[in-house]
Amino acid sequence: MTLLVQDGPAGSEVWALANPRRKNAVTPEALDDITRRCASLRGQVVVLRGTEGGPFCAGFDLTRLDSASPSAPPDLPLMRATAAMEAADATFVAVIQDYAIGAGVELTCACDLVIADSESFFQVPAGRLGVVYHDAGLRRMERRFGPRLLRAMLLLGRRVPAPEAAAAGAVDELASPGTLDRALTDVLDALADGAAQSRAAHRAWLRARRHLAPQAPPHPEHEARRAAAYARLARAREGGES
Repeated sequence: MTLLVQDGPAGSEVWALANPRRKNAVTPEALDDITRRCASLRGQVVVLRGTEGGPFCAGFDLTRLDSASPSAPPDLPLMRATAAMEAADATFVAVIQDYAIGAGVELTCACDLVIADSESFFQVPAGRLGVVYHDAGLRRMERRFGPRLLRAMLLLGRRVPAPEAAAAGAVDELASPGTLDRALTDVLDALADGAAQSRAAHRAWLRARRHLAPQAPPHPEHEARRAAAYARLARAREGGES
C-alpha cells in the first residue's frame, strides 16, 4: 500500500490511500509516509481520501501486523501519523466515500474538516478484532463523534451512518449521492478564497481548543490491556499459520 500524492483542485494536494486490493487499508509504510510528509508542509490544504472510486479506508491492514517491532505497539505508525497531522502546518480535509473503518476513523478525526457521502458510514470494530485502541486515539475520536456515538462504535461495534455523524457534528459537509467531488470543490474554493494567515491562525486556535481539557497521561492499566490484546492477536495469528 502506498500513499499517492497528486496536485488537487484550488491549489490543494491530494493524498490518496492506495491499497485497492485491501479496500484501501493502511500499512505501516503509508502511515510513515504521512508522518514524513507532514514535517515538510507549509500552509497547504491537503485532501485525504481513498483511491478514485474506492472506499476511504478499511482500517489497518491486519496482514501487516507481523511487520511491527516486538518492542513497540503495532499501531505506533498510526499514533505517529495522526499526531503529525494535528501538528502540521496544513489544513487537512478528509473525503469519505463508502466507509471509514478502524484506523480510517482515527485518520478522519485527525483532519480539520470532514466531507462525507450521505450513504457512507463510520465503524470501529475493536471488539470483533480483539484490539484495544490507544488513549490519544480514543480521545481524538470522542472529540469528533462525542461520547454517545463513540460508545456505540466501541462497545456495540455499531456502524454510524454519515447523516447521523453529521447531526452529531462529526461531519462538516454532507454530500448527496454523486455530488461528493462537487462538495469537495466547493470546500476547497472556500478555503482558497480566505487569507492564508487567517486560515492558519484560526486552524491553530481550533486545534488548541480540542485540548483545553486537562490531558491526564494514559492510565497504566489501559496500556497493559492494550499490550495484552495485541499479544493475544499475535498468538492467534501464529496458531493459524502453523
